[in-house]
Amino acid sequence: MKRTVRLLFAIALIALAATPAAAAPTRVDALPEITAAQSNRFDFALTLFGQVIGYGKGEVESPNRIHLAVETVPQGNEPVETVEAIIYDGVFYVRENQNTQWYIEGEVPAPLPEDELPVTDVAAGDVAITLIGDADVAGAPTSQYQLWINGEDGSVITSDLFIGRGGPSYLHKLVVSGYSSGEDTVPLLTLDYRYYDFNAQITVYRPEGAVARPASAARSLAGLLKQSIFQAREAAHFSR
Repeated sequence: MKRTVRLLFAIALIALAATPAAAAPTRVDALPEITAAQSNRFDFALTLFGQVIGYGKGEVESPNRIHLAVETVPQGNEPVETVEAIIYDGVFYVRENQNTQWYIEGEVPAPLPEDELPVTDVAAGDVAITLIGDADVAGAPTSQYQLWINGEDGSVITSDLFIGRGGPSYLHKLVVSGYSSGEDTVPLLTLDYRYYDFNAQITVYRPEGAVARPASAARSLAGLLKQSIFQAREAAHFSR
């Protein structure tokens, strides 16, 4: 779980609003089982101090084949940047802005074991879990659960999972927020994912003509996207 939280906190994403039911939140011992999905699409956004600074979308054929694109929101005199990335069978590819050249950024770690969810240790009671109530995510009925993690430095990370009810219990939405302290009302950073098109026919292709990127040409946004795509791949394993 700690590894998953660090990856979640590294990036960002866009989701439709979910409205919790009026029922009082209830502490629970564990998250419900999440229905497996072989593939899916997702939208995402990253918010810093309440302001969206990046957004995008992606598609997952499998944990080893993911396609993701992100665009920054203009900040002052900073230009808009776009990055497209693909993980294909252990290799991480990137291209940026109007450049049609794909670069090989390097290899990526193997995916998580398919026989163990990254949230199995939550059931052991080391993370507080609260059932917030019913919520609607883009027309899908879900139950909202919140995980609350206290850092040793006084910081707090909350993770809200919107799990389908009344049908397949897919993970429809994931929102992770980081606070400098438990007293803060506005998060420093929020990442917001919405998942949909579960088990759709999705094919991610290996980029043609990719070359190794010169060390001097590395870009910070590409590094951020690499963390993002790692998170997307681990999130896929919530349903495995």
